[in-house]
Amino acid sequence: IASLGALASVSKDGTLRLWDLHTQHCVQTCASPAGELWSVDMDESAGRLLTGGAGGELLLWTIAKAEVAGSAGGESGAADGATEEATPVGVDPLWMAAHATLRGSIATTSSAKVAQISRSGDGG
Repeated sequence: IASLGALASVSKDGTLRLWDLHTQHCVQTCASPAGELWSVDMDESAGRLLTGGAGGELLLWTIAKAEVAGSAGGESGAADGATEEATPVGVDPLWMAAHATLRGSIATTSSAKVAQISRSGDGG
């Protein structure tokens, strides 16, 4: 996700992870309600991400930048979104990183795992 300086990854443990390329740390871990995740594709111009899982279900996520707090010693911490609490002593002030929000799911006609997702270049 070049415009956000981030990388998205999925895994069999059913998580979508967003990584900050500048700090090389995971900034968000999202649990899939559908179980295992096998594939991911990004429509960067629309700020949408699509993941495919073991049960044939597709999940639609929106991706944007959100404020997150770092952890003690300058390491970045996991983020669940924008924080409204004051930054604790010993924690880096807020910084911006990619953030995913689950928007919905798309059922497919198959129960086979979605091992590959691709979309046409015209947004379709």
